[in-house]
Amino acid sequence: MLLARIIKYFLLAVIISAIVVQAYMYWPIDIPTQPIKPKPEADTLVVMFHGAGGPEKEWQNLVLRVSQAAEKNPAIQVENILWLPWSKDFFRAAVSGETIAKNIGEQIAVAKQIKTVHLIATSAGSYGLRSFCEVIRERRGEQVFVKMTYLDPVGVKGLVDFFYGQRNYGQCADDAEVFFNRDDYVPGSNAPLPHARSVDVTFVSEKKDFVGDGHSWPVRYYAEYIVANALN
Repeated sequence: MLLARIIKYFLLAVIISAIVVQAYMYWPIDIPTQPIKPKPEADTLVVMFHGAGGPEKEWQNLVLRVSQAAEKNPAIQVENILWLPWSKDFFRAAVSGETIAKNIGEQIAVAKQIKTVHLIATSAGSYGLRSFCEVIRERRGEQVFVKMTYLDPVGVKGLVDFFYGQRNYGQCADDAEVFFNRDDYVPGSNAPLPHARSVDVTFVSEKKDFVGDGHSWPVRYYAEYIVANALN
């Protein structure tokens, strides 16, 4: 009887905790929107979302590489979205990322000269790509070509949705790709995505001299070996 009672109260505590966390995740908060103003000569926007830890070393290197590649073409504009401190809140990161990305998408949707949007995200930054794309589809339909690049994306949302990324990542896009590895500590980032071209970079030869953590490796790989061709 005592054991049954302990199990009963334990399960009740788990359920209550899950409800509290879900309520906290979706509780409305004010998040200022980073202003985006497409240049008149730009018809392509590259919009980049850093991960939970902010613009870390490998991400900064990627932003630099993308910006340098885009300098060769005045029709390409690069926007690096800084969404700290909301990215650091483990429980709110998904909903905050979706809100921020949606607000930015609304700014871009009214710029009629934009014909292509390339969204690049890593880790928790990946949460927002779907909401961004949905705004574009709602306002511009198929007039804008949307490409998504996921770099070791976090695919778990909250405490209960372990397959959020598998269901949603890349589904809204005209073209989607994911670069992932299997030897890191981040949940939901270690598998192919059904709606994206999936590239496993865990054991590629280029990794032999890399000294960072596994979760950062897809960011480095994309910066070193993909960016130059991706923005041509």
